[in-house]
Amino acid sequence: MAVTGETEPATDGESVAPLSLKEISAEEVVALTRALAEEMHPQKAASMELTLDSSLELDAGLDSLGRVELLMRLEKAFGVHLPEQMLANAETPRDLLREVSAASGRAPV
Repeated sequence: MAVTGETEPATDGESVAPLSLKEISAEEVVALTRALAEEMHPQKAASMELTLDSSLELDAGLDSLGRVELLMRLEKAFGVHLPEQMLANAETPRDLLREVSAASGRAPV
């Protein structure tokens, strides 16, 4: 997971071409959301089923602090900066996917 401009060191001490940006996948956005929800609510982990259209609040049980944590995890995973207003506006992982795609300029796969 690299950010644009980072290079991968070569074995001879020189740098090679920049690493490619990570693809934005719907599955990974859902997986990051699910992982956080399971950390916050371990008693519900076995029965938790999240999709792109699941509610962040009702299905994943993410409160305002959970949403902040999710924002930070998405930024780190995809190498983007997301606007804080997204926390209030995003209702589903699909909304998060759109925001990450827009922030990165890359289409989701």
